[in-house]
Amino acid sequence: MIVLLDFDDTLSEYSSFNLRYVETMANLLTNEFGGSPDVWFGSTAKMALAIEADYSARFVGQPLNGYNRWREHANHLAASMLFEWAGFSPPPDAVQIVRDLHEAAVTASTALFPGMSETVNSIYQAGVPICMASGNDSRHIQLAISQLDIATYFTRLYGPDLLDCAKEGPEFYSLIAADQGVDPHEFLVVDNDPTALEWAQSSGMNVLHVHLLTAPPTRRDMFDLPTITDPESVSQIILELSRVQRS
Repeated sequence: MIVLLDFDDTLSEYSSFNLRYVETMANLLTNEFGGSPDVWFGSTAKMALAIEADYSARFVGQPLNGYNRWREHANHLAASMLFEWAGFSPPPDAVQIVRDLHEAAVTASTALFPGMSETVNSIYQAGVPICMASGNDSRHIQLAISQLDIATYFTRLYGPDLLDCAKEGPEFYSLIAADQGVDPHEFLVVDNDPTALEWAQSSGMNVLHVHLLTAPPTRRDMFDLPTITDPESVSQIILELSRVQRS
């Protein structure tokens, strides 16, 4: 069995990660270009929302619509908006500057759920292969976990860039199975998003719904499967499923 673990709100809390990211970017931009951290904070937050909206318009319902081409477009768009909305003229190398600062901010913004480091460690120590299956780019994930003791436990960090396919349909999971050269039934997808789990299941993979947030899930119709709400249970179930599969 190969575990495909989602990043946002499964391993790391999305809202905490984003807040730390925006705060760090604002401070880095202030140090680099001057101005007010509050202005850069607002510009960064507004830019992130705009890029997310641009992504949704391109890929929702059409995951194979040229992710890597879009990523280059998004890098230029992000740099342009970031400086414009902060009231600065972008420097000639704005795209590279923003990319470098972005990588520094991502590295500093990890926000793992309590207990998830131990959960990943126990799965790894049991000899179960673990990959990431995230809507974020592989480089983003690599940086986000680079300071953690579990960083080396993942055999592959599947972001949309590695597949040239957005995480917006079953195609994303089918391409992972093809890349691994393994039958989809050999995978267990661990995710907080019921829609993503539906895509994974329709591609032939097994699924486990995890919800570690304090707010209730937005959907309760997750194939009549129970919702796992604590990290210890996540590792227990995965290890039990692995033993059953091997037997």
